[in-house]
Amino acid sequence: MGKTVVVVGAGLTGGASANSIKRKLGKNDSVKLITTSDHVGYFPALVRVPFSNNYDAFAPLSEVIDEDVEIIQGRVVYFNESSVSLENGEVIEFDALVIATGSKWPNPISTSAVYGNDYKGFYKSEGEKIKNANDIVFIGGGFVNVEFVGELYHIYKDDIESGKKRVSIIQNSDKLLPDSPFYTDKFRTKITQWFDETEIKLYLKSKGEITESDKGQVIINGNQKIKADLIYIGIGVQPIVPKNEISELTNDKGFIRTNKNFKVKANSKGNIFAIGDVTDFQYHGVQKLHNWIPTIASNVTSYLQDGSNAKLIDASTFENENIPAGVSLGPNDGFGQYPFPLIGTVILPRFLIAMAKSKDLFVSSWRKMTYDN
Repeated sequence: MGKTVVVVGAGLTGGASANSIKRKLGKNDSVKLITTSDHVGYFPALVRVPFSNNYDAFAPLSEVIDEDVEIIQGRVVYFNESSVSLENGEVIEFDALVIATGSKWPNPISTSAVYGNDYKGFYKSEGEKIKNANDIVFIGGGFVNVEFVGELYHIYKDDIESGKKRVSIIQNSDKLLPDSPFYTDKFRTKITQWFDETEIKLYLKSKGEITESDKGQVIINGNQKIKADLIYIGIGVQPIVPKNEISELTNDKGFIRTNKNFKVKANSKGNIFAIGDVTDFQYHGVQKLHNWIPTIASNVTSYLQDGSNAKLIDASTFENENIPAGVSLGPNDGFGQYPFPLIGTVILPRFLIAMAKSKDLFVSSWRKMTYDN
């Protein structure tokens, strides 16, 4: 009798994990990939989609998932240590479970958890909203909002500089990007200065509030009111964790408490793993996929062979340190940093970031980078 691995979520980490695990298993073993959508999107490239009407950052699952991985369209509404239950009533038992359900990101990026299979309709709608808006306010100056406003500025530079279209970013710290060990102050300052040199209005060390009584404005710091006919809230990422009765599965923010070997801490049997944005890893991103995917595949197969005696290996990740980072500001500009041993973290030339990342946001190579691990 073969073993069954269930992977919930077919985003970048889920789909790649399903492929890699199946490639290591025997012919009689099966991998079932449960997904609510029929496609996958490359998240780092989605900031450009509302402006470009180019959908090369998306792919049908049938084109990226191996043929011997069983794709099941459905929504997991409950799971325990031996089975998952789907919305249609089907119960699927497993020997090992991988939770790769990701997180629900605010607009304008969002996920298939919001728009289902109609990603083209969603992004076309966002593009039209932006085109028709005169006063656009972004609450939160994190990575996604910064890159998105960079794209917006590239397309609507003349309208923004003339005052025809007014764009504002409200950020709770004195610089853009998160106040995190991942980014140096110099890097954050460079990006903030770039925006300062445009007509995009920055409200730093500020908080924005929307009231039910008047959704056409944002209240800054409790007193200042600014007009807004389009508001994007770039804070409050929500991890997507199906209902369960596993005690202390998640932390106080809702992320699954996960060891570096991807084993879920609260799972007594040791047969549940988690990967990607649903975990409580400090770093959520794609730079470590080349390590994470082989690692989880190795650990899941080791568990299936040796059970609780399996020797699991830890993945490489970033914790409380400067990381390699590139911020795209439209297709022709951007800023980057890179930590070098002994030297420290240096700011990279802007033209290098423009060529390496901004030009196409890895749209031409994302499938190979993700699924060839």
